This record gives sequence, C-alpha cells and structure tokens, in this order.
Amino acid sequence: MQYQRDILDAIRRILRSLRESSRHAENELGLSGAQLLVLQFLKDGKPLSINELAERTQTHQSSVSIVVTKLVDGKLVKRQTSAEDGRKVEIILTSAGTRLLEMKSSKLAHEKLFSAISELPISKQKQLATLLTQVVEASGFADQPATLFLEDDQEKNK
Repeated sequence: MQYQRDILDAIRRILRSLRESSRHAENELGLSGAQLLVLQFLKDGKPLSINELAERTQTHQSSVSIVVTKLVDGKLVKRQTSAEDGRKVEIILTSAGTRLLEMKSSKLAHEKLFSAISELPISKQKQLATLLTQVVEASGFADQPATLFLEDDQEKNK
C-alpha cells in the first residue's frame, strides 16, 4: 500500500510543478508553458521543422503544430521555407520572440522534467516508460491524446 501512495505522490508533485510553472509563465509572459517550451527550443536561432520540434518536445506533430500556430498568430515565431529544401517549412524565432525569452526569469518545470528523464540510464528510461504505459492502459487513458503538458488546460481557461 505504501508504494501506491509513493507513486501517486510523485505523480501529484510532477503535475503540481508543471501546473505552477505553466501558471507562472502565463502570469509573467502571457504564454502557456507549452508555448514557452517551444520558444526555448528555438532560442539558438536555428530554424526547426514541426517534426524536429515534436521530437524535442517528445510529442506528436499535431500537438506541436497547434502550439506553433498560436505562436505565429502572436508574431513570436514565423514559418519560412527552408533554404536547403524548398519543400520543407521551418519555424524560426522572431525578434519579438527573442525579446520575450530574455524576460523569462526561471527554468520551466517542463525543462527540468525532460532533463531529469534524459539523465536516467537508458535501462531505467525503458523500465519507466513500460511501467507508465501499463498504468495508462490499465486506467483506460490510452485513447487520450499526448499533448504538450497542460496545453489543453490552457485552452479551457481562455
């Protein structure tokens, strides 16, 4: 019984940290945590495709595309045709997006979580992925989309 509580407490702490971090980003910069995370991946100035952003955020292309569209609408990023491949569309940070990132005061919980997971040995990552997938399936949550953290919550609150 104790392990069940430890597991649930760990999940609660992660969710709370993600929610608080996202709320802080919203209050500080007017963006969701997911939007800020995408901007973070673009901050070095290198254009990235939707596929590359999806890979870096560990989510599906459709989830990233929705977030990118909001950022384009806010003029924080722009879509441009790749100089190397005219068929490829890339996303690049605008000067407004760069200025906004310069105002950001702290590291997002999303970034901390990605870092903590990537620092685990591959065998532990595999074990954790397997166990969490089993929990998701047993809970009946497998049909839920795996959006960027809390992005759906942000939509409901606007």
